[in-house]
Amino acid sequence: MGTLIGASLLLRYLMLFRYCHIGGRYGGGKTMVALRLALELAMQGHVRYIASNVPAPYVTPVSGLPAAMPVDTAVVYDEGGVFLRSSKHLESYAAYLRKANIVMLVSSVIPPPRFAIKFTVWRSFNGFALGIPCALYSWRIRVDGDDDVSGRFVYWRPDKFYGHYDTAFVPDQRWPTELEGYISRVVAAGTAFRSDDAAQQEVIRTVEYVAQEVEQSVERIKVLSGQSRRGLRGKKRRWG
Repeated sequence: MGTLIGASLLLRYLMLFRYCHIGGRYGGGKTMVALRLALELAMQGHVRYIASNVPAPYVTPVSGLPAAMPVDTAVVYDEGGVFLRSSKHLESYAAYLRKANIVMLVSSVIPPPRFAIKFTVWRSFNGFALGIPCALYSWRIRVDGDDDVSGRFVYWRPDKFYGHYDTAFVPDQRWPTELEGYISRVVAAGTAFRSDDAAQQEVIRTVEYVAQEVEQSVERIKVLSGQSRRGLRGKKRRWG
């Protein structure tokens, strides 16, 4: 499957925002990285199921998902921008993603509605062009009234994921309606599985994690800065 390097913060934000658009050109690996992120969420215990309009051995059909909340599912929506063309359509999903424990990864050349692309992921460097078996991905979250949050991660050996799904498969036109109907039924049948307190604790844990990462980065910068100054002083003595 290959290895995701430096993706921990991205995964934490996925669990907070619950919706992410993965953009790029045709054949640029959008669906592949979406499925790989979904598998990572499953391996880390954030979700139990992966649903998608792209068939794969580890994908559960909508009919096989839990009939009540929590759904515990990562949804990989291939070319979702074609179907999610109106905010009303998307809101039918978005309103209940956290309550049902659903994470939506929408890989699409055509972007979904503007308000739905606050969290975006895209491939910014293809290492294979230089003979390096990796790809560098960038991500950004647009936060209203605040600074954007951004980062990067490396997908090492994505070629090991080749053959895990049918790249020539054309998504079923009926699947979006099936998924929307399923989520509506589950929400109507159940209640939120997490309290507001639990959600707040998740936010607090993420903020603390980010603060810790920033603090460690500052310390590393101080160390490197000190080493640079000592090196410069040494050079001055030698040159003098």
